[in-house]
Amino acid sequence: GTDGGGLNYWDRKTGIFDAYSTKNTNLISDAIQSLAYDMDGNLWISSWEGGISRFDERTHIFYHITSNEGLPDNNVISFIIDNKNRIWAGCFFSGLVLLDKNGIKHKIFNHVNSGLKDESVRLLHEMDDGIIVVGTDNGVLTARHGIRNEDDRKNNLPDCRVSDAQDAHYRAGGVNLCGDNCYPRYHYQ
Repeated sequence: GTDGGGLNYWDRKTGIFDAYSTKNTNLISDAIQSLAYDMDGNLWISSWEGGISRFDERTHIFYHITSNEGLPDNNVISFIIDNKNRIWAGCFFSGLVLLDKNGIKHKIFNHVNSGLKDESVRLLHEMDDGIIVVGTDNGVLTARHGIRNEDDRKNNLPDCRVSDAQDAHYRAGGVNLCGDNCYPRYHYQ
């Protein structure tokens, strides 16, 4: 995925790259933010101003989930598929959305209904135990069945924009977080 050039798709059978954009396909946005394969082998795409799309590799057609289908925001900047094959989408303006593997909305988490610290969800990361780490412009939260605000002081995390995560392979497990005002990396477990 590219930020402005659409999707470049490598066909494993032919060894050729195909370029998919708003100019030559039904792709809604050329500003691709995230890519992920689900457990059924479907390629899912999040984009700026284009919501979420599923790419059908057989037909080369994109199927879209946007605000027209109930997505609260078409600017999806973070995106993962968890170990239960559910889609977690972090919106820039409207919080966090949980969808099933067919893209049907289950729940929207925002500051009104969940205690989400900030509705700009920049990072989603699944830990080994299935807990979803949610990084926002105002710190870290966790999600499994609902949103839980983490005690940033207990975890040595300042309130800051969290924009990157990497698995931490320490004996205790966890994840390293890094953001604009968070240097060096902070360890969350």
